Amino acid sequence: ELLLAENVITAQATLREPGSGLAVGRTVVRHDLDSGTGSADLLVDQLTFGRQLQPDTLTTLAHGIIANAFGAWHGTGRIDWNAQAVTSTGHFSTDAFDFAAAFGPVKGLSGTVNFTDLLGLVTAPGQRFRIAQINPGIVVYDGELSYQLQPGHLLVVNGAKWPFLDGTLT
Repeated sequence: ELLLAENVITAQATLREPGSGLAVGRTVVRHDLDSGTGSADLLVDQLTFGRQLQPDTLTTLAHGIIANAFGAWHGTGRIDWNAQAVTSTGHFSTDAFDFAAAFGPVKGLSGTVNFTDLLGLVTAPGQRFRIAQINPGIVVYDGELSYQLQPGHLLVVNGAKWPFLDGTLT
């Protein structure tokens, strides 16, 4: 749906993965032609990964990093613009996400990613994920990972820890 009224363009659309046609989210866009200001709200009610959809189907950034993903994500993003700047934020969560990575399989990843720059994929410091199980060679359970995504697609791991035998694996 696209509408032009009083020099303001508004649009609503469903975003689809081109190959399968699966809905991955919705967007609501508003742009004031007089001031040059606008916004786009991104709404992800339930983005489900599985046989029909994988992360590398949506972005080449995931290729070789994550595979065999199963689970759902939900959240919102916002992009604002004016003559001086473009800013973006977002918050996306999962309750149980499983995937394979170079360091081994991960089961039951849960948490929220808080983007301070959604377009640049930059997060606030101190992001945390709970991990039900990870197997980098020895299976460990009920861990927590602290991380940050920095400009240039740099992942900084601040630390991780799991209960292990009678102690803690850090």
